[in-house]
Amino acid sequence: MTLETQTILLALLGAFLMALTNIAFTIPLRNMGSFALVQLNNIGNIVLLGAIGMWSFAPSEFRWEAFAWFAILGVFNYSINRWIFYTGLNAMGPSRHIAIVSLTPLLSLGFAVFLLGERPGEFVLAGTFLVVAGVVAVGYEPTDGKWFRAGIGWSLTSVVFLACSVYVRNRGMSYMAA
Repeated sequence: MTLETQTILLALLGAFLMALTNIAFTIPLRNMGSFALVQLNNIGNIVLLGAIGMWSFAPSEFRWEAFAWFAILGVFNYSINRWIFYTGLNAMGPSRHIAIVSLTPLLSLGFAVFLLGERPGEFVLAGTFLVVAGVVAVGYEPTDGKWFRAGIGWSLTSVVFLACSVYVRNRGMSYMAA
């Protein structure tokens, strides 16, 4: 299996597992609240990813600069944003919330252009436009004199945090990709 095929298969597996996780977490979210679910999720991550990290840790590859960026990522994305994300998931429901959170590439594109100097092609711009159009269609709900569904602010705030986390993760990975 080529490296490209392996990368594509792992990305598809990751997307499938993330979707399954969001649906599965909706059930306990209703009973325990978003803050408790974040803590439970983080404990699971510490156990699972900590074991993998300790198994594959190579002290010669460690960089303090990367550690600092990943520490920032941990606080803002895996603690604060997870609480915001799960609150939005509870308020909007999984299908609408996940569709709205798919706006993350739009802000990531903006960060990539302004902070990293990337130049997107016409397919990236067209795809971004289609994502935005889809999110507007999903979030639009002309009932009770409101244009958008209640709780959309949580989902949009999560988008901002997720887009920032892409930048922070990129910075950390530039020091220590492993």
